[in-house]
Amino acid sequence: MTTVYFVRHAQPESRWEDDRTRPLTARGKSDREAVAEALRGVAVDAFISSPFERSYDTISLCAAEHGMEIAVDERLRERKVGAGARDSLEVRWADFDLHEEGGECLRSVQARNMAAVTEILAAHEGQTLVVGTHGTALSTILHHYNPSFGCDGFKRIWYSLPYIIRFDFEGAKLLGTKEILKLDRGYPAVAAPKLIIISGSPCVGKTTAANALFESYENSAHCDGDWVWCVNPFSIEDPRLRNGDKNMSFVLSTYLNSRFDYVIFSSVAVMYESIREAILRDIMAKDYEIVAFTLTCSEETLAKRHTSRGDDGEVSFDWLRMTPYPGDHVIHTDRKTAAQIADEMKEIIDRRV
Repeated sequence: MTTVYFVRHAQPESRWEDDRTRPLTARGKSDREAVAEALRGVAVDAFISSPFERSYDTISLCAAEHGMEIAVDERLRERKVGAGARDSLEVRWADFDLHEEGGECLRSVQARNMAAVTEILAAHEGQTLVVGTHGTALSTILHHYNPSFGCDGFKRIWYSLPYIIRFDFEGAKLLGTKEILKLDRGYPAVAAPKLIIISGSPCVGKTTAANALFESYENSAHCDGDWVWCVNPFSIEDPRLRNGDKNMSFVLSTYLNSRFDYVIFSSVAVMYESIREAILRDIMAKDYEIVAFTLTCSEETLAKRHTSRGDDGEVSFDWLRMTPYPGDHVIHTDRKTAAQIADEMKEIIDRRV
């Protein structure tokens, strides 16, 4: 008899662009121990896995305990999702040939996975195997041996991360199956990305505080308005800078759509309601949250910073005296380091997670 333990991967990161390299969450990594424990008393002859990181990693601890390497079979990979995939599970399972542009239908997933399984059974007859797999891939294998396994069966194990099921074979004939492990961890909640706006007068500390905030957050991006509105001479009233506003909207859209958790935007120009609203209006991204700050300080502090920065000309207090944008969190920067200002902003940002 040949025994195959199919191991669906543990909990993966939800916000990860590349499906092939999507890693396990901290919870998923911890649950590798549960997989190893479930198979600790099993005399395994070979470990085989999908090439995707989350599947390979899920069985890695178990393989290490058995002192064995993991072979990779490209055909065991998960279904390729194409552009604009919006079909419901029910629709997809009702039509095995349905696929979005650039995507893969269930029939294709089933065909290549079953080709791999058939070869594995022939090459390892009479042995005990552990195979790292995926939810959709495994479900199409289950459907092959039991056509009554359909969408409802798939949904039953949808949140089972990890999941182990044992298949017993006599040659190529399936004798039976048995669930070994079913941990319903589900997928981690995906928080909306945050667009963090930092405005205020020149010399108030926007850029240094924004840099400190940027360095404190992993998976973050920072764009300073000066990088787009860099013209000589500079005047906020220059109508040509409105084209710069559109460039800024494009940059922020790119960051927000690239799955950064924190997008930090610092600029004096967004103190003006009309400019800020125009930039926000042209952002081509959905489902993001705005947390906005206006930094301020005393005129004495601003004058000292102006001098220490080596700026030519007379210091202007016009921006300092402007009314903050409605709803902004106002932070006073007098006698504070950039790190202290960033920590104060973080306290507000993290409360909104």
